[in-house]
Amino acid sequence: WIKVAEIDDFGESLAEALQNAGKLDRMQDIYGLQKSDIASLEGWGAKSAETILQNIKKTASMDAIKFLAGIGIPGISYRTAEELVRHFRSVPRLQVATEEEIKYLRGFSDVSAASIVKGLKEYWPEVESMMGVISITSIEDEASKLPTKNGPLSGMSFCFTGAMSTPRAKLQKLVEEKGGINS
Repeated sequence: WIKVAEIDDFGESLAEALQNAGKLDRMQDIYGLQKSDIASLEGWGAKSAETILQNIKKTASMDAIKFLAGIGIPGISYRTAEELVRHFRSVPRLQVATEEEIKYLRGFSDVSAASIVKGLKEYWPEVESMMGVISITSIEDEASKLPTKNGPLSGMSFCFTGAMSTPRAKLQKLVEEKGGINS
């Protein structure tokens, strides 16, 4: 969660220290931390605590794609979260998503759909808890900002391997801009 949410200055050592102090058991605990919780840890002072709390506050509102990608549900990456948001339009709607619905989305297979449905069921209590502390920007707004998947490469899938004269990321971006899928 910390990495995907991009909480600056909140690293593994701080997370571990907070866990050991009994202040961090679940993801949503991050958003209930107090200055004293951090400042009282060995090696952390009041100034660091203030900075970290400001950085946490910056992540208390995020788009649905980042939210889904950050929860840690097996099979949901940033790319798959984009497709799920585009199709389902609502995080609560994902709770009742079926394998059948997901496997027909672009870039999903029977195996990935099964993994996502299983993960959603397993992680749903965490999803609901996080929705209670994170403000998710309108999924309709986010879905409308996503690039359309129409173009000359629509329906085609690409996998770039080996050495190339053009950077891989540039080619992948070009494929997506033209409606293709990077696999």
